[in-house]
Amino acid sequence: MAVGLKLQLKALGIYSDGTSADLTSSANWQPAGGDAPVDPNSGVVTGVNVNPAVAITATWETFVGGVVTNVVGTTNVAVTAPVLQSIAITPAMTDKYKIPNPCTSCHKDKTTAWAADAMRHWPERSAWRAE
Repeated sequence: MAVGLKLQLKALGIYSDGTSADLTSSANWQPAGGDAPVDPNSGVVTGVNVNPAVAITATWETFVGGVVTNVVGTTNVAVTAPVLQSIAITPAMTDKYKIPNPCTSCHKDKTTAWAADAMRHWPERSAWRAE
């Protein structure tokens, strides 16, 4: 997961008779450090700092023979550098690089969808493309 993103972890309890149950909302979730804090009730982890192995522990309290027992599961979550999720093209940006913007230049009669498609294919259609 990348810095700034969230990841839902799941806790699956496997019983001695082979059955299983989702324990995600009843487990107590804890991170080993602050690089990926986790919501203690839901198991949602948030990437904060780059770290290749953040240990996350889910603990479930059970009663066996009248004795409280904690069953613990641990996994590692890798937090990577932030990832590019979108690119915004605005007149200020295109003016800065002297690149015509099909949304605001000479194509005022075209739709937003046409402009988006034109920008997706701009590198292969542009007279300024590198060859």
